[in-house]
Amino acid sequence: MKKKKKKNMRVEIRPIDIKKWHKKQGKESFARNKKISALIGEDRKYATGLSQKDIAYLKEEKGVKYNLDDTYLDDKPHEFWDSSTAVITLENKTIVLDTDKSLDYIKLKLAKASKYIANSVKEYQEGLYPDATHVIYDENEDVEIKATKVATKKSAYLKCAEITKDKKAQIIMILTGKNLRNKSENFVEVELDNLIENRAREILNLLEKNKEDLYLEAMILESLQKSVLTKAGHKIMYYDSILGTDILDVVEYFKQDVNQDIKLKILETLN
Repeated sequence: MKKKKKKNMRVEIRPIDIKKWHKKQGKESFARNKKISALIGEDRKYATGLSQKDIAYLKEEKGVKYNLDDTYLDDKPHEFWDSSTAVITLENKTIVLDTDKSLDYIKLKLAKASKYIANSVKEYQEGLYPDATHVIYDENEDVEIKATKVATKKSAYLKCAEITKDKKAQIIMILTGKNLRNKSENFVEVELDNLIENRAREILNLLEKNKEDLYLEAMILESLQKSVLTKAGHKIMYYDSILGTDILDVVEYFKQDVNQDIKLKILETLN
């Protein structure tokens, strides 16, 4: 009978490589360390991140003697939560916690309650932690994120293999502003390949649009580049005519039968 593999108790809190005002990143960053402690909420409780189940586990199974009560008392520092023992110092380097150790377990829970530490890479990327400087790194989650990216790129390659060169050029115009309408097939393919590597999800989103919308959006962007259409404040103009306030407005404008003459004049100018 095989022995049960011991669960990995190692957790990492990694700095997020955010571009600071001083334009230093990674090891060059000289941002000050930030000390994280349990804040006091409107309910006059310390935000410790610990549930009653966590506290019971720490006391009964780990024999923790710390006072983990989260009640705040006026003018009386908490013997644990206001002590240096319960502080996490965020530096410009990875913090390693071993959650099999009681204090590290507590600090992980405290980290999860802080707005400065994203609970996961996924949640940070979703914009759930706008103030975060660090992120709790989970190897399994990282593998899942990478696998999703691989699947997204694969889907983009397959779908792009089925579309025309013109449609590929339209996607490139919309995402990069590069006009490749008169470039060779190989030129377009190389540019599209670079886009799929970095912006596969955006490509798939564009491919979900109907053919006419995609065509018109690319046409409008090219028209603005060549000054066939112009911007005046928040308005997009054709000579003295206001077509809309943004690209999507103008797309709808050109889809109306009454505006086909203007659309044809613009297409003649572009061609």
